[in-house]
Amino acid sequence: MGTHRDKIARTIIIPALLFALALTPQSGYLRKASAAFSYNVSIVNLGFTPQNLTVHTGDTVTWTNNDPLLYELYFQYTNGTSLALSPFLQPGDTYSLRFTTCRNVQYVTISSLTTAVGNVRVLLQGDVNGDGNVNIIDLATVGSQFGKTIGMPGFKPAADLNNDGVIDIVDLVLVARPFGNHCV
Repeated sequence: MGTHRDKIARTIIIPALLFALALTPQSGYLRKASAAFSYNVSIVNLGFTPQNLTVHTGDTVTWTNNDPLLYELYFQYTNGTSLALSPFLQPGDTYSLRFTTCRNVQYVTISSLTTAVGNVRVLLQGDVNGDGNVNIIDLATVGSQFGKTIGMPGFKPAADLNNDGVIDIVDLVLVARPFGNHCV
């Protein structure tokens, strides 16, 4: 266990310094932390794997038809507003969708023998706790996890914003850059 001073450094001082670093355009960390991420959903055994997914704004999800059947996917926001309709996906075909707003999306198979349903929860980039705001709580959460790697006791996957298995400076920058933003 660290001292009280170590805990303060991890939760306040380090994030504050990194906040300044995130605002520096020439920072290598800024370039590394600005990349969006890709996720995959497999259509297999008449369903989706994974069925539910959490991503951040700017991320892309690709659906791959790994079934011998033909599928068409319909996407809508949870309020019922249409988002997209995929073309018919033959076995082996893919369809990708980039999520630009922090809104939850439901997708279903249509024009197929069965109906499968899945969900994508889209969080604002940097929103660690999923409350729709990027604030000191998110920064402190990542700061308190600083240096932890996947498999370590207490590791919080939500604080690993770039999904590389380690909570480091890049994750702090991913919170610091959009600090103060919120979902509308």
